[in-house]
Amino acid sequence: MGKESFFYNPAVENELPTVFTFSLDYIKTHRTKLISLIKTTEELKVNEVYVAYDRTTIYTPSGKAALPPLSKLSPLVLGRLKKLYSGMEGKQMEVLITSDGIAVVKEKERER
Repeated sequence: MGKESFFYNPAVENELPTVFTFSLDYIKTHRTKLISLIKTTEELKVNEVYVAYDRTTIYTPSGKAALPPLSKLSPLVLGRLKKLYSGMEGKQMEVLITSDGIAVVKEKERER
């Protein structure tokens, strides 16, 4: 992970997702949980992470996942996310995971 940057430059290719947030202080407070999320989802090719006070949303090529806020992200939630996406490779879907690790998956229909 060692290449951390708080600045986005579209001219520089970066394998890390772009993180959008309402507060840099919130990110600084929960920095370790954000890093855990990014490390857990490396193989999912996460494009963007939206951090709000009440939820965290990630966008991948196969869909989006709504997660608990960074303050409530746990290893249980991250493990559930990784397991779900590894079992549904190539499918378009939307995922909602609660703080308790309960997952709701909606598979998107393919356009014909």
